[in-house]
Amino acid sequence: MSHHRDSFWDVINAQIDALCKARTVQDVLHILSRQATQALPLVEPPGMSGDGFFAGSGGDATVYEALSEAGWSIVWYRAHYHWAMREPEGEGVVTYIEGDVYGRLIQDTQPDR
Repeated sequence: MSHHRDSFWDVINAQIDALCKARTVQDVLHILSRQATQALPLVEPPGMSGDGFFAGSGGDATVYEALSEAGWSIVWYRAHYHWAMREPEGEGVVTYIEGDVYGRLIQDTQPDR
């Protein structure tokens, strides 16, 4: 494996580890921020459209699993690439759509039908 590929997965694994401890929407958005994503080799963050982005969707671990471990609860689930979860002790919600992550208030979380 090349050095860039190793570095990429090291950063992704560190993000997953941090997400396993995330308690708030702000924690999640900080972990998956544009600045954090720019540190990833082989990723073009200018294309991200959310408040944050997870570039490791092809790996073994998922944002959904990490937030579940951190105590987040499901608000709704359409597919493994489109869901919303509520923070453990608050009203903040993250919506995940194919790697893009959006922070929202609870009343703004219903998907378009």
